[in-house]
Amino acid sequence: MTIYTIIEAPHTLPHESGSPQAVACEVASTWLGIDIPLEHLRAIENDSKYKTFAALNESELCTVFVDQERADVWGRGLQSVAGSIQEHQYAVWEIERGLATATDQLANIARTA
Repeated sequence: MTIYTIIEAPHTLPHESGSPQAVACEVASTWLGIDIPLEHLRAIENDSKYKTFAALNESELCTVFVDQERADVWGRGLQSVAGSIQEHQYAVWEIERGLATATDQLANIARTA
């Protein structure tokens, strides 16, 4: 089992799809509710020299355990469930944004009336 530290790194290339690092980032993004685009997340092995650098910069978001069995389970079933969850989250965010806009408009109307 490999332990990955997830960091935000928007200026790097994303991990190869299906790799353990990509799975760790997907798990962090979906199940832990990290509100950062998936392509901006990087998974760093805990025994890597970069892990120390991330710790010093306080850029660690979370830690995820991944082994081949968990990566396979993610690919076989949980990934599609995660996609559904994300679609619902986006729908809720759109509704919240619409409500906030409507509230602002009503407040502006009330001020001018």
